[in-house]
Amino acid sequence: MQVVIFNIGKEKYALETRIVHGIEKMMNITKVPTAPYYVSGLANLRGNIISVIDLKKYLNIISN
Repeated sequence: MQVVIFNIGKEKYALETRIVHGIEKMMNITKVPTAPYYVSGLANLRGNIISVIDLKKYLNIISN
């Protein structure tokens, strides 16, 4: 099994690579005024508009 490991705050998380669609460089994010607090905005990924979620906010993780 292969995994992608990443940190959110002080915690480490891992996802199996079979469920990871890709790892991208940071891109321009367009804010959406009426979006929930955990939605950073929208981005254009190879011609597809995707929602960008802030996992720290979504999972209610506080980092120092």
